[in-house]
Amino acid sequence: MKGWCFTVFYFFVLCCFAQRSVQVAYDVDYHVAANQETKKIELTCLIPQTLTGIQQLEDITFSIPPDSVFTDQGNKYAYFLFSDAKAPFVLSIHADLSITSNDLAGAVHDTDDHAIAQYLVAEQYIESEAENIAELATQLKKKDDLATVKNIFAFIRNKMHYSGYNPNEVGASKALAASHGDCTEFADLFVALCRANHIPARVLEGFTTESQNVSVHNWAEVFLKDIGWVRFDPTAPVLKGLKNRYVQLSSIRNDQKLQNKHFYCYRYWGTSVAVKMVDNVKVKQN
Repeated sequence: MKGWCFTVFYFFVLCCFAQRSVQVAYDVDYHVAANQETKKIELTCLIPQTLTGIQQLEDITFSIPPDSVFTDQGNKYAYFLFSDAKAPFVLSIHADLSITSNDLAGAVHDTDDHAIAQYLVAEQYIESEAENIAELATQLKKKDDLATVKNIFAFIRNKMHYSGYNPNEVGASKALAASHGDCTEFADLFVALCRANHIPARVLEGFTTESQNVSVHNWAEVFLKDIGWVRFDPTAPVLKGLKNRYVQLSSIRNDQKLQNKHFYCYRYWGTSVAVKMVDNVKVKQN
């Protein structure tokens, strides 16, 4: 039975995910509203990196050099300390990436049982132990993990209404109760239902190059035995796999390095300072 399931999944992936790579220009600006009373500003932001079989970072440049670049729990960050900013300025980050399709070569195998186990437990916004999540997960469970994942995907697509971008945090349980949400709620609910069915899953965060309105995006990744980590987008209209349109920055839903915020965080000394991220991530024109 296990060999049969692997064969079915193998052809499923080959049919759905085979695509050529595309070249992507990553441009993100941070507009910093410093003023004469600003004493110091610290800014930490996610930056793109190479992910085997998924994306290749070819080059990255900063208009202002970072004070440090570091990696933590699989995410990559740039840290900036501005100690003499007395007027508004813009920090620009440009990167060139090659984005590949999520085929079998992109499935990441992980032999660390402890690392995988952390993606089975409930956490903030992924309330896999909530009563409404656990009850629904039992109803959606099938004979094997792949069938269960496909059933969860179908439920979200058929029963959840996409209500447009919402900057506020909602979480999986409230989104299920309301039957609507944006890409964050769809991903949170998808992951929560997988975890409630004892399938490791995590929320991914980054950008999509095919958005007409908001390019920031959340999707998901599921660990399937004998395959590895495979990606799904619960906001996609059908389960046909991911196009090569995603630039991943994070696989951490509640990121302590960013004070549990998205993409970046900052703090300041002196009078109030605001930082705004403006993104332009798109496929390069040939």
